Order: sequence, then structure tokens, then C-alpha cells
Amino acid sequence: RRPPRSTLFHYTTLFRSLVFDKPNLLKVDGDTTLDDVLALMYKHNLTYVVVEENGKYCGFVSTMELMTEVAFGSFEWEKPNPEDFEVFKSSKMPVKELLELNPREQGIYCYEPTELLQFVFKPMSDGVRRVLVSVREAGHTSYRSLSQFDVIRYIGSHLSVIKGQSPVDIQKSIQDLGLCADIGKPETFSIIPGSDSALQGFRVLADRKSVV
Repeated sequence: RRPPRSTLFHYTTLFRSLVFDKPNLLKVDGDTTLDDVLALMYKHNLTYVVVEENGKYCGFVSTMELMTEVAFGSFEWEKPNPEDFEVFKSSKMPVKELLELNPREQGIYCYEPTELLQFVFKPMSDGVRRVLVSVREAGHTSYRSLSQFDVIRYIGSHLSVIKGQSPVDIQKSIQDLGLCADIGKPETFSIIPGSDSALQGFRVLADRKSVV
């Protein structure tokens, strides 16, 4: 017999449980150059920024989009020859130009701290990497980011609570749940020789829209 809905993990966990100790967003104006964005991310040890224009959040730009520009910024798709790549030295391109590289993943989703965590499962399963959660402090509203990793880590730390509540059997292996690629199909994964440069490897991943 399943426990009452009011006691189920995904019906009782609120966004505020995951963001109370997270730092506020690092926001940049859309005209900020990629050079400056990289410098800010390095300084604050972050992997993403939120692009803001006219007081409105337009989207996330992460290391994935920045490295895609590094790898393909001077690439002509009609001539897919590695020799046609130019070495990336620096860029004065405004960061807003990168907002259309991965529209689905870069879009802004906002949630209230009192909303249920379960509402984020669908967009994140569709590819959204992070969302915003509003926080009200001292009469001022700010936003904090919640990533896929944050959600997975939080769920992982509460497995004893979830056991028996989830429709997914968490005792099963990753393979049994169908969460890993079929290694018998070479097209489902990428092989990068150890002799390739890091930049060459990233170009392969970005070209095939792979993360790892």
C-alpha cells in the first residue's frame, strides 16, 4: 500500500529546500564581451552566467556555449576541414550572441521557493540544465540557480526516504533502467583518441551535441 500523497517526497519537497544556501546569480549585460565573461566566471569559479538586457533575464550562457564558440567560432560549415579552424585568441563578441546556440537548454524557467520540486522534473528531463528560484530577503527579491546536478544530489541524499515511494525501482542497475547507451551501436557514443588536443576533442563533442 502506497503512503498518503501528503507524505510522499515529491509532494512535500519545496524549491527552497535546495537553494537556501546557494549564492545569488552572477548577471552580465548582453553586450559584455566573451573575454570579460570568461574572466568573471574564472574569478567567481562559476560555469555559467545569466544574460540580462533592459532589466530582463534573457537566458543562461555556460562554459558549453563559450567553448562551442572557442571551438567553432571561425568555422565554415561548408568546409568541415580541421585545417580551416583558426586559433582562438580572444573575443570581443557580445555574450548575447551565444543565446541561440542551445535555445532549449539556455531558456529561463522561474519558480517560487514554495513550489514543489516535482515541477522541475519535466523541463530538466527535456534538456533544461538549470532553472531560477526566487528568494525574498530584506524586502528585496533575488534569484538563485538550481541545476540538474543539484536536484540529483539532493535526491541522492534522500534515497532512504524515497525508497518505496518512487515508481522507479532504485534498486535496479543503470543498464536495467535503460539509462545507458547500447555499446553495440557505435553511433551512440564518440571515441576521441588520446593523442588529440583538448580543443579537437571538444569540437567532436560539440559537433555531435554530446556532453561527455
